Amino acid sequence: SRQNRGIVVTRLEYPLVRMRSVASLYTHTSRTIQVKPLGTVTKQQFASAPRFSRQNRGTPLRFAHPNKRLRASVMSGSVPELSAKVCVFDVNETCLDYLAGLAPVMESIFGRQGAYEEFFRQLILLTHVLTATGSYKDFATLVPVALAQVAANEGVNGKKTELPVDAMDRVKAAMGKIVAHKDVAEGLDKLKAQGWKLYAFSNSNQAAIDGQLKYAGLYSKFDGVLSVDAVQKFKPVPECYQYALKQAGVKPKEAVHVACHDWDLEGAKAVGMNTAFVKRHLGFASAYNPPDMSVTNFLELADALGQAAK
Repeated sequence: SRQNRGIVVTRLEYPLVRMRSVASLYTHTSRTIQVKPLGTVTKQQFASAPRFSRQNRGTPLRFAHPNKRLRASVMSGSVPELSAKVCVFDVNETCLDYLAGLAPVMESIFGRQGAYEEFFRQLILLTHVLTATGSYKDFATLVPVALAQVAANEGVNGKKTELPVDAMDRVKAAMGKIVAHKDVAEGLDKLKAQGWKLYAFSNSNQAAIDGQLKYAGLYSKFDGVLSVDAVQKFKPVPECYQYALKQAGVKPKEAVHVACHDWDLEGAKAVGMNTAFVKRHLGFASAYNPPDMSVTNFLELADALGQAAK
């Protein structure tokens, strides 16, 4: 109906023998569907829409109409069929639970909640600016800089924080003992059992990421552990993803980049990789290209990628 013009179907759970309109699809799936405004779909666009069969049961779909043409594409549960099964994983916050590991320490240093989030934003801002201006300093060098910047920013409101003399030692100790999100190990095992090659790829320097993954019990689950140290630039510049693809020996469309950061996935998408957004504690900015799939944990990721690879 007119009220359903432009809806986006992000999850289809019920089998349909034939779809005649987005409105009828909405009616059949009203208990499981998620919708959001997109634009106007015309009668002519309906006519060119694909037909669906019982084999589509449970398939997440996205309907859109770029260039005045209705098309169906993957939205939130699978990626296009891949000729190679390679996953490249962001590590910080995606695999490792930085929030749980560092937030208490940051709160004890600054005496307030939200200090960790500000610290991490400052850290990422530093990497972006340095890369954009042609400079490189590794994460180990930038962590104390970001910490000091959080303290300096407190002074804007007349509440400048004097960092304790042992502040960096406390942060460094906590960063060495960060555990994995509870879903990660099992999800990686499921992907490995399905035949996927798994690569960890981080903005952290090589020594740090090796140590953190070993402490978290994840190091041996990856076929390769990569750092931007080798490129001397930070994600999301194209050279970083191209390096990871070269190490994996695949083309962009043969790999899936997995991250909980929208800017990281935007960088991967720019070089042609498939992308999977893991919903941790962060949202996804509408200014970026939408991910090919969106999941809440690594177990959902393994299930969805298992379907895509069949």
